[in-house]
Amino acid sequence: MNKRSKLLNKKGFTLIELLAVIVILGVIMAIAIPAVSTYISKSKKDAWISSAKGFIQDVHNKALSGTYTLPTELNEVTVVSLNMVRVERGKFESAYGLPYVDKKSYVIITNHNTPENPEYNYYFAAQDERGNYIPLTLENELDSSKVLSNAKNTAPVSIQSLSGTPTGTSKNLFCETGNTDCSWDSGTPKSFIVGLKLPAGYTKWIATIYSKN
Repeated sequence: MNKRSKLLNKKGFTLIELLAVIVILGVIMAIAIPAVSTYISKSKKDAWISSAKGFIQDVHNKALSGTYTLPTELNEVTVVSLNMVRVERGKFESAYGLPYVDKKSYVIITNHNTPENPEYNYYFAAQDERGNYIPLTLENELDSSKVLSNAKNTAPVSIQSLSGTPTGTSKNLFCETGNTDCSWDSGTPKSFIVGLKLPAGYTKWIATIYSKN
């Protein structure tokens, strides 16, 4: 058999075979894309939680060194805006690569013991410009499940009506009995700490705020 006869006897792919390959590739893509998307999403959430713990650690260190006033009474709270915290690589943004909403992103310190033997709790809250957010969460409860989206204008926490300074500004935070939504200064319910419950017998938080804005 000559060379020309061999070439004529070679068969290409049939239409059915090509369709089968396309279907198989489609199935693989349908499985792979969601899996990759889930992995990327979880990686971003984990990165944000790691960053949140870094913010808390920085505030913790500066509070111990006297940069920030630590609360002593049970109804005192220290609020440190993230704009006061040293940010790695100079980026003030969430794990999604978006800038933080300045006045909805901070660390809160409370004392849950006596003035003589203080024991401090550190909380974190943040929101970026697209509405990704972490609601006010106790440090040891921070995990990827706390990273949420679509906060829009209903961010869980806000200090936007405060005029904090790098040296700190004290404000009274008035709360109704049993209510965790509290207003700064009586009659001006423009800002809230949602998720912090006042100790029994107290009607207001005494807050010291640290913020560059």
